[in-house]
Amino acid sequence: MNLSQINSTTSTREAELKFQMLQSEEARRGNEKEKEMGFKEAFRLHYKAVVWAFLLSAVSIMEAYDQKILFGFTGLPVYQKRFGEEVSPGKYTLTTKWTTLLTNGVKFGQIIGLFTAGIVVERIGYRYSIIGAMAAATGIIFILFFAQNINMLFAGTIIFGIPQGFFLTLAVTYATDICPMKLRPYLTTWNNMCWSVGALIVTGVLAGFSNYTSEWGWRIPYAIQWAWIPIVTTICIFAPESPWWLVRMGKFEEARKSLARISNGENPDEIEATIAMIKDTNEYEKKIQEGTTYMDCLKGSSLRRTEISSMCGALSPMLGFALTGYQSYFFQQSGLTASQAYYFGIGMSFLSLVMCSFNWFLMTRLGRRPLILFAVTSNTIILFIIGCLGIRQNGSTGWALGGVSTASALLCFPTITSLAVVPEVSSTRLRNKTTVISRNVYNVFSIYNNVLTTWMINSKGWAWGPKAGFYWSGSSACVLVWAFFRLAETKDRTPAELDFLFEKGVPARKFKSANIQLDDQINYSEISVHEKEKS
Repeated sequence: MNLSQINSTTSTREAELKFQMLQSEEARRGNEKEKEMGFKEAFRLHYKAVVWAFLLSAVSIMEAYDQKILFGFTGLPVYQKRFGEEVSPGKYTLTTKWTTLLTNGVKFGQIIGLFTAGIVVERIGYRYSIIGAMAAATGIIFILFFAQNINMLFAGTIIFGIPQGFFLTLAVTYATDICPMKLRPYLTTWNNMCWSVGALIVTGVLAGFSNYTSEWGWRIPYAIQWAWIPIVTTICIFAPESPWWLVRMGKFEEARKSLARISNGENPDEIEATIAMIKDTNEYEKKIQEGTTYMDCLKGSSLRRTEISSMCGALSPMLGFALTGYQSYFFQQSGLTASQAYYFGIGMSFLSLVMCSFNWFLMTRLGRRPLILFAVTSNTIILFIIGCLGIRQNGSTGWALGGVSTASALLCFPTITSLAVVPEVSSTRLRNKTTVISRNVYNVFSIYNNVLTTWMINSKGWAWGPKAGFYWSGSSACVLVWAFFRLAETKDRTPAELDFLFEKGVPARKFKSANIQLDDQINYSEISVHEKEKS
């Protein structure tokens, strides 16, 4: 069915919505080149963009260190003695109240920081936004380093979450902006690997200071955060600005210079074609949406795109990953010592890095939607098995639970594919704000997940133990239903094509088969007007 056939049976307004965002021949040429470029050619022509995106991902390593250090400190003896309460002669611990407040307080700060980042980056660009956040972090670390009591520490934790909000979103959206379509999934999911690297660094730092009895045992790990700031700031000073942002600001000459810096060997005509594609895509998006505010993310076809982005953000918490994170606890219940279970967890972290690399191979060949559907289906089954194992527990149950939890971590690794979907599915004008909303949805659901799972597992709470798997299996099943009907495939789609597919209300299951022609024609098999999805 072509566009004229669709328009003849739809409203007058819909009939006017033709695929005209790429009006110039240069823009069409730029769009076609990006689609037809293979991985090798894309890397050869744009390896400089890969290098810059790779370097800026140091922000994600720093952010992971900042977050994980808070969780790690709760088990550090010298930290417990300084900020905890004495529960028995010579033994100190943080109260449940303060443990909860400290670990979740940073997320409240991140929510504020994320919303602020979405506004600031549209005004001053990526480079200056990150540099400003680094300057703020430099001062805030002093609050944590010189904390005199738990209240001062809590205040510093919340405030420190604000610059972290900038780090959480800007590295991913920057990589999406400067890299061609074939390279985007590698660089966006690479940020997840950087997060794992940051977590491993924290593990090593805490292990090195675990035997310290002076206050330097917790002050120095905080001070190490200052080491990241000059490195990342220097990278930002020399990094090219996003050409998409420069075009939106009307700085076309600077956009040309930026494209020249992130490409290799492209002649001026090719750069002009890319500029024309960006300009036409931007103009089309301005026609179908009024502005670039957070409210615009909830209007028209952008509402559906925000829904997909938000659900991808909520994916991990809704799949009950906090429960499968108790694998070390399950192994301890089966007889392993705490240190043995701890080192097992480190091994799993390294294995996760390997599986992330394997996910790159699958994602670029199979797409985003099939991998996510597979991961969610596997997770639903595994969580149900965990629940069944909790009905009748014996001495070997802990080993079984630990093994099943490990299988879950391995089989469900494709869910990191959702990180690639978040910046891809949004329009280019609303990319930062849509990503911010997605990340804040993740933060809210993570708080819910952490608190609920703690009550489910804790013997002083509901004491469900592994039977909590039934609850999270049901939650995972709900996600599976949503993903089947609503999750659109973004593989091999340029921003211009995604704009058109969402504006025409093409069903999620038909995104992959939709064949868009640049001569105002759209052909896709077995799609009728009645199948259009309502935003």
